[in-house]
Amino acid sequence: METSDTQRWSQFFITRVIGSDDLPDVEILTLPSYQFSSAIPDLEHLENLLLSHEVEEFQTIGGSSIDRGPHACFAALHQAVLDAYVREDMPPWDPAHVQAYAENIYSAYPVPIMNSPVSGSSLLQMVTAAGPGAAFMAAFPHADLGHITIYFLMIGGTRIILGAADGISLGLKQGLSHLLLKWMGVLTTVASPKKRKAKKLPSDASA
Repeated sequence: METSDTQRWSQFFITRVIGSDDLPDVEILTLPSYQFSSAIPDLEHLENLLLSHEVEEFQTIGGSSIDRGPHACFAALHQAVLDAYVREDMPPWDPAHVQAYAENIYSAYPVPIMNSPVSGSSLLQMVTAAGPGAAFMAAFPHADLGHITIYFLMIGGTRIILGAADGISLGLKQGLSHLLLKWMGVLTTVASPKKRKAKKLPSDASA
């Protein structure tokens, strides 16, 4: 792993972890720390939303069961790294090498958090602070997204998404942002401006 870049979208940060020549790239998206009253409270409700196909802009063909516990976050990251190997059509991987790469990202890589995007925290630090309050589920987007599995995590109250690069970036351009705004409880509909009634000029009484 050599370097990464962080790009701020209108409502969230997306970070690309750039691997070395024999390691793939991974994307990590972090959502704002604030929550709206209408935010989806847990992964069960998010799963129901995905399977209902209510968000027309982002269609999926299925998803995984929800995995819980301190190991869940690392399991999702490890799988995202494996997905990235396949997506980048890299040579057969060494399991120990993949494990070490995932552990390095998990424990040593600072992920920008919305209330502290400069310093951030590692995924391990967040999981340690959250204790048992960590869970993830996988979603399998429509083939238009290139069969890129996206992993939704909740670590305490923090919402994070993992995926093989450039899966999340592509997803954001093809409707994923609509799902994320629903997850946060942000209203995506914008009221149309009220029509301004033209003021009638007073009639000319002298006419």
